[in-house]
Amino acid sequence: MQRRTGFRRLIGALAVCLLHGAAVADSPQEFNDRDLALLLENGARGVIYLWSPHMPYSAQGASEVQRVAAGLGVKSVLLLDPYAEPALTDLVLQSQRLPHSAARRVRAEALLSMGATQHFPTAIVFERGRLDVRMLPGYTPPQDLGVYIHQRLKNF
Repeated sequence: MQRRTGFRRLIGALAVCLLHGAAVADSPQEFNDRDLALLLENGARGVIYLWSPHMPYSAQGASEVQRVAAGLGVKSVLLLDPYAEPALTDLVLQSQRLPHSAARRVRAEALLSMGATQHFPTAIVFERGRLDVRMLPGYTPPQDLGVYIHQRLKNF
């Protein structure tokens, strides 16, 4: 029941944005190759989750991946579709209770060149200074996402 409520809030946010037009928001911070290098250099392990406010299940998954990663004791990094509409992004951040850091637009060439933005959402596991080349495109329920992240980390 709670999942439906979150989904309805998200659809409502989409409708408000479409009906009221797009208000231009401040340009959010970008996540570039330097940011990716710093993330990987510090020895962290976790999951990068690329999401789009234009895809309701993608936005729902963004809040879920944070809980899954925390439960596994790993880091979660939420990165925004580089072409996402700013006003819609703001509405979804509020409706899904996502941190402002989830509005960092992915600009890291390393992620773009591996095809990470071909689909939203996409999850990419990282550990020991490396990205897992096996990405997980599409919405994945939390319990399945947890199993996926755990298995990929185990196989590094």
